[in-house]
Amino acid sequence: MKLARLALLSICLAAMSIANASAQEVSSEKRAEIERLLEITGALAVGQQMSSFFVARLAQAIRKDNPNAPQHVIDAIPQEVNAVIA
Repeated sequence: MKLARLALLSICLAAMSIANASAQEVSSEKRAEIERLLEITGALAVGQQMSSFFVARLAQAIRKDNPNAPQHVIDAIPQEVNAVIA
């Protein structure tokens, strides 16, 4: 249960920081440089790895805490997590 709470908290914090960052205007030149930096440093791959890790752990925690959870809930986890990460 603690792992599920930690994962959920992490996702919420990421969503809040994304919402805050998106509220600021970014020039197309700056956006291109940011994307280039993310690509060069491999940050995008790290984000995808973290997403996969959280998805797997969150699904396990939900199944453990609530074995009768509907399958559509488990199936929705990757889509929702990846939407936040993207």
